[in-house]
Amino acid sequence: MAVLPAPGWQRDHNAHTPPELPVMDTTPKATQTERAELMARFNSYEPASLLLPIIFPSGYRLTNLAVSCPECQQRISQDCFRCQMVALLPKVYRVDGIGICRQCRRATIYMFRLRDADSFMIERINKHGHWVQYTSKPISGLRRILRSAAKLLRFTSRHNS
Repeated sequence: MAVLPAPGWQRDHNAHTPPELPVMDTTPKATQTERAELMARFNSYEPASLLLPIIFPSGYRLTNLAVSCPECQQRISQDCFRCQMVALLPKVYRVDGIGICRQCRRATIYMFRLRDADSFMIERINKHGHWVQYTSKPISGLRRILRSAAKLLRFTSRHNS
């Protein structure tokens, strides 16, 4: 798993599947030259946190990109994920990034697109070379109120017992 989507994300035609972005394993198969080139590329990129937030024309505001290591599934810290973001269109950004896992020391290449359509989407290329879209289901105002009320009831019932 490479990008950790927010709750409510779903892959089109396959609900609740988080994106699996294409990755390149740099250990132990990569040569020393390839590792050096990858580190030079990593150092040439900006930390993702410095490139955010992205505000799309619809008003959607992307404030965080979370990636995890495909080897050990640990979340890669913000300071260890560097990328470049290119606006392909006003509603589409391409993200090329490299994350280095502190846990297993694996470097992983990430490439995906961020798209602001009817709902916000993350797109990645699958192993067959096709773009796969992951969308966020918007939560209606009524559903949000009901969810908050249910949390409040659970909280008050626990503390009143």
